[in-house]
Amino acid sequence: MPVQHKEAQGREGLGMDWKSRLRDLFEARIRSGPKREPGTALVTGAGRGIGLELVRQLADLRWHVFLTSRQKDAGLSAASQLGPQVRFVHLDVTNENSIRRAYQEVAASTTVLDLLITQ
Repeated sequence: MPVQHKEAQGREGLGMDWKSRLRDLFEARIRSGPKREPGTALVTGAGRGIGLELVRQLADLRWHVFLTSRQKDAGLSAASQLGPQVRFVHLDVTNENSIRRAYQEVAASTTVLDLLITQ
């Protein structure tokens, strides 16, 4: 049996229209949780795929989102298309210096993260 990329494996369980399914799951979770105003989130690995869709959903709910990706061009492009509440932060979670730089950039912009999504 061929080995699949992790992202493809994750989407398989969501069915053919994984973006719609993810949106439904996300909205159901937001509705079932405590009522709150939009906050600030950071999503790792958000330059494409499920991470990008999560950023899109949060932005649609008026959250301020730090979209992180190790691929600078993809991250900048994605953030620029999602509106002013989405900010790109270059981050490679396997590189300690990259983590420090990303932390400093986020900490310079906000003192609170209400939501952290790592993948």
